[in-house]
Amino acid sequence: MARGRLLGCADAPGKVILFGEHFVVEGVPAIATAVGLRARACAYEVEGLGGVFVYSSVFDESLRVFPSSNPKVMNFHEVVKYIHNMLGIDEHRDILVRIDSAIPPAAGLGSSAATAVAFAAAYALAYGVRLTPEEASRAAYEAEKIVHGRPSGIDNTIAAQGGTILYRRGAGFERIRPSLEGCRLVIADTGVKRSTRKAVELVLERKRRLRRLGDAIYETAALLVEEARRALEEGDAELLGILMDVNQGLLNAMGVSIPRIEELVYRARRAGAYGAKLTGAGLGGCVIALTSTRTADAVSKALEEAGARTYIAELDAPGLRVEPCRG
Repeated sequence: MARGRLLGCADAPGKVILFGEHFVVEGVPAIATAVGLRARACAYEVEGLGGVFVYSSVFDESLRVFPSSNPKVMNFHEVVKYIHNMLGIDEHRDILVRIDSAIPPAAGLGSSAATAVAFAAAYALAYGVRLTPEEASRAAYEAEKIVHGRPSGIDNTIAAQGGTILYRRGAGFERIRPSLEGCRLVIADTGVKRSTRKAVELVLERKRRLRRLGDAIYETAALLVEEARRALEEGDAELLGILMDVNQGLLNAMGVSIPRIEELVYRARRAGAYGAKLTGAGLGGCVIALTSTRTADAVSKALEEAGARTYIAELDAPGLRVEPCRG
């Protein structure tokens, strides 16, 4: 990878949905938090490069982003277009943006949004502009539309703003102030590829077939989110863990848990987690376990012994961080 003059760097966090996934589609609120797994982007000016390029370990090569019609990088292409329009730029410079990420891709952890937020902020630094979190979020949303079609906006909002939010479809975002300094999340990748669309359709069909019982499950999910918010704000980790277990039971009842998820959930609980559940679409993807700082390593080890790749992360992590090149 060719390198030139460093212009600046930026990084942004991934996210997990703590409560409310799937039920959010029908108006139940959801709670999401930024986690301490981050994507980092650094912009370089490389003379004679011939456009805007991105290098990422995901595809282990440098690819032209702008001008380009390569579908592999259209998300970055849309970010560049957005920033050019925002800044009134007519002619692009020869810029290479290198991306390094600790967020596993395609695991429901907001990898694409965190990468887009960091990319947007780093690219803007090439023109001497320090994006606000709101500006970086809007730029990243253009990329998310390429990746996800009709994104909720949760991922890019969390990546840019950080922290913890309550989201209700059609009503936007509300910030939550957790008090869980002594806690960690252990994130375990099941290794099972998931289909978000299939999972969403499965839950909605099961709700339809359950009729009044389905409605009652959704009402329970809404009440659960209310209690979870209170537990977060009061720092009641034990209650929060119990609520995670209840949420996992509801998701299992709606058909999106699988034996691999259940295995990891129970291993985490036996190893000392306050509670554990799937996060995101289900049918694979990741499991999250809430632990104390003291038990995080033991829970992580138990899940690794079951063959899962694990990550220990802080909750309520900071959002976009921008580092202009000095001098």
